[in-house]
Amino acid sequence: MNGCCTIKRALVCVYLFGGVGESKLVSKSGDAALHPAALELQNLRQRGELRVLTDFNSPAHRDEGGLSPEEVMVGRYAGLRFLPNGFATPEWAALLAGLQGNEGSGAYTFQNGMSLVVPAGAVWQGAQFENPTLRQAMDQTHIRPSAFPNTAIGLQLADVSRLLLASAKLGIRQPIFLCNAGGFSQGAQRSGSLAIRYGELSRAMKAFHDATLALGVERFVTTYTDGESPAVPGRTRLVIGGRCCGWRNHGYSQHHSRGISRVAGSLAGNTWRSTVLTERLREQ
Repeated sequence: MNGCCTIKRALVCVYLFGGVGESKLVSKSGDAALHPAALELQNLRQRGELRVLTDFNSPAHRDEGGLSPEEVMVGRYAGLRFLPNGFATPEWAALLAGLQGNEGSGAYTFQNGMSLVVPAGAVWQGAQFENPTLRQAMDQTHIRPSAFPNTAIGLQLADVSRLLLASAKLGIRQPIFLCNAGGFSQGAQRSGSLAIRYGELSRAMKAFHDATLALGVERFVTTYTDGESPAVPGRTRLVIGGRCCGWRNHGYSQHHSRGISRVAGSLAGNTWRSTVLTERLREQ
């Protein structure tokens, strides 16, 4: 492992807002091929560095026709803990870190939309938003500016790579990140811009995976996609790195009753397990 990195386990959730998410990214055919715009992700899959997991822990079909807008929102975003100023972290991560309510104490957020939670980890003095210690450490790291696309999701994942690079200095050992990507909606599908969003996602996730390889932490960093709980049965996740690439899955899984972020883990000790990395990985 790179001497600058002290990561034991890290989870990076790429949350796709808009309701369509991965449903049009992965075909429903037997080969579960990826959208043509996601060329980089398809290449990772062909090399065995990405897994497509479908229909695990699928929520029951939900008829939203008789629900109020507030009830629809509660149902769709039950797997998120919203933080001040519109940021979010996975609900299971908030519980694991002992975050109280929605005030966000213990979570760190950044201008580009990324959030960070470190259960039982270091606490940095100063503001939660654009914490000066964390931002200074990121600014002092050196990654190739051209390595990440200049898109919202690309900039967020670039900052995640900077924090991984600065992990030894910051005392970060077991972080949980959430990066959000918007525009994955039915309106984007009708207008034809959904393919653009998938292309941006593909290039950003490939760049981040390359960064973990360069840092020597690809076995310890797992990136996965998540999204709004759909009103249709069945879910799909893309998982890159960490345990998904052939390493055995140990530890325990933490389930929550209404959560839609089905990756849940123990970052205590040296092991973790996620509900997406279960028997389906062993079958592939």
